[in-house]
Amino acid sequence: MTRGKSYELAVVCMGSGKVSLSVSLKPPIHRDVPCDGVTVSQRIQHAPGKVRIDTENATGAVGMIAYRVTKVEK
Repeated sequence: MTRGKSYELAVVCMGSGKVSLSVSLKPPIHRDVPCDGVTVSQRIQHAPGKVRIDTENATGAVGMIAYRVTKVEK
């Protein structure tokens, strides 16, 4: 990511259960993402340059996760 630019993070989980999504921003973003195949989007304003994206499955959740980061034009 380019420092100071805006991006959209799109995350999808396919399977069952849910996962927790964490994005290392200030303040950090924490969201639950259900594994139902529906895309969840999150805007990242004024990116710090490097952003850490982590996921953790809830007990019993199974499936796979995909994400895409897209630059947003102003």
